[in-house]
Amino acid sequence: MDHLDRLLLVFVHGFRGTDTSFKDFPNKLRINLTNTVKAEVHVLIYPSYKTAGDLRVAVENFSSWLCDQASQIKQEMDQLQSSGKIMIILLGHSMGGIVSAETILRFHNSKKHQLLLNGEIIGLLAFDTPFYSINENFIADKAASGLEQVRGFGNLWNAGAATVTAATATRAMTASTRNSASTAGNNSSTKKWGLFAGVVGAAALGTAAYIARDKIQATLTDVYDHLTFIKDLTDINGCDERVRKLVQVPDILFRCFYIHLDELDKKNKPKTFIKLPPEDLSYLFIPVLSSADNEVHAHTSMFNPEKTAYYNDLCNDSVSLSSEMVARFQRKPK
Repeated sequence: MDHLDRLLLVFVHGFRGTDTSFKDFPNKLRINLTNTVKAEVHVLIYPSYKTAGDLRVAVENFSSWLCDQASQIKQEMDQLQSSGKIMIILLGHSMGGIVSAETILRFHNSKKHQLLLNGEIIGLLAFDTPFYSINENFIADKAASGLEQVRGFGNLWNAGAATVTAATATRAMTASTRNSASTAGNNSSTKKWGLFAGVVGAAALGTAAYIARDKIQATLTDVYDHLTFIKDLTDINGCDERVRKLVQVPDILFRCFYIHLDELDKKNKPKTFIKLPPEDLSYLFIPVLSSADNEVHAHTSMFNPEKTAYYNDLCNDSVSLSSEMVARFQRKPK
């Protein structure tokens, strides 16, 4: 009879990411954890092109897929007459981290966790996930130059398509922007998001291209999917509420690694792709130095050891945190 627990490392790529977004990172974690924890370690990578469109739909799709994976592992364990448990760690890059966080909250707030059968989510490691949205200084700079940049994409649309794209952008962004503006007043952050919202219709493609993993395709469907998916990032209150709810979920260990450049922005702070959290939650966020030439390249090359200066530290820290999650779970009274 098999009494060994199973540890599932479930990697969730960012919007429009692929099966190879994490490069060799999943394999490195699997090898190291196999030698560290008392469990049989499995790596699962969420299939390509499923984190798309409305965030709630993406969460529903991922939750269903995760339940299917847990069910398959449970069947294999039953065949071996295993009494072990299934531990699940979610590892999400970029918007994949938000999908993972929403999935944890979804299972916690309903009885749907029973669909995981013998499985239990024990933690979330996020990687450059914009829990508090994109760095507003970075977005403001890109939005201000968006009109010039989007002209470079002019050959992708005719005039009619561009008009529809602008309307699509407006529909996708207006509601969340209005909510943020009404509650945040006239502070600096709100003004910068206002600038972003003001140009998003004309520069929809250029702005979304900075947020998405891949270049936008020359179709209106892709433009709509990008803007629908990222519109939640403009709901600043909702972003904060998500993180605060997440850290209140029992028996979940959460940390977010974020990339920063070795140079300062106009406010004399390190350049980052994501907006950093409030001071009281800063302990959850771990900086990782990148040698990339800008914030976007740093974000998309996070798992490239040639671009991420502390790649080995990122691996080692991820292993340590994952090991702590397993130890916490296995120490719990049965």
